[in-house]
Amino acid sequence: YKCIFKIIHRFIIRKKADKKYYFDICKRNESFSLFIKKYCNFTSLCSNVSQLQEVVGSFNILMIGSDQLWAPSDVIRNYHTLVWAPKNIKKVSYATSFGVEVIPNFLHKKYCRFLQKMDVISVREISGRKILHEILKKNVPMVMDPTLLLEKEEWENILDERLVKEEYIFAFFLGTKKEHRDFVQAVGRKYGLKVVSILHVEEFQEIDKEYADITYNSATPAEFINLIKYASVVFTDSFHASIFSIINERKFYVFNRYDVQAKNSRNTRVDSLLDTLGLSNQKILDLKNANINLSSNIDYIAVKEKLELWRLKSNSYLKQILL
Repeated sequence: YKCIFKIIHRFIIRKKADKKYYFDICKRNESFSLFIKKYCNFTSLCSNVSQLQEVVGSFNILMIGSDQLWAPSDVIRNYHTLVWAPKNIKKVSYATSFGVEVIPNFLHKKYCRFLQKMDVISVREISGRKILHEILKKNVPMVMDPTLLLEKEEWENILDERLVKEEYIFAFFLGTKKEHRDFVQAVGRKYGLKVVSILHVEEFQEIDKEYADITYNSATPAEFINLIKYASVVFTDSFHASIFSIINERKFYVFNRYDVQAKNSRNTRVDSLLDTLGLSNQKILDLKNANINLSSNIDYIAVKEKLELWRLKSNSYLKQILL
């Protein structure tokens, strides 16, 4: 009943949204499709398990990852568990994420069954290592998100000229917390900076409508990176906005997208990233006492040293599992 209520609620909210929202979403979808066709190679479209089995039948290796593909809601659907894959194909994971810190007890046996059938496993977060140690009694490597395997100069190959000529704050929110938008507005006023954003990222949000000065709602993935690269500072609750801030050596601050005690909280992936790279101070936990100083700089020399070592280990793992 809760799921049905949410669907109806979203439908009503979207009906109330202005026409510009629909135009932006259509344009964004078109932009993403063009980007994907240009940079990605795919098999034929599969609409069921039988078609998947047929397509991968001639493969030597089947790799799952990264993202939150082993979150409880995804594991229940069974696609990302690879249990449907032919037995003769090597099944490996690269930087696969559970998304959560704890697996519900009633799913432990299900996790154990499919994880035991994986030939090689690696995860993206510290919490993932803990989960696997609890379920399988194994220690597995923690490798970096694939976006970090490419260095700054490689990402720059897909970028065009700077989109916003003036100095600005880039704000990118997936969550629904109004206080985060208000905080960014206040920082903008304090430092005399325009707030640039991409609105309604996952669905229409009424609170998104007026907090930004400049919006790029139909931005392509390349334009998303462009907006981060040239920002004076980035404020976000997004894992990948944090990653691209790090890649482009930007000053950035991260909010919790989920409440700390929320059962569906997926804050762990951001926390693990920041802890690993010594950037935990970039997390804003207390809005009232947050110390935002745009004149101070992040020590990216130290961060790059950690990144390079992590990248070497991750690339070594990839070569090993693909042999």
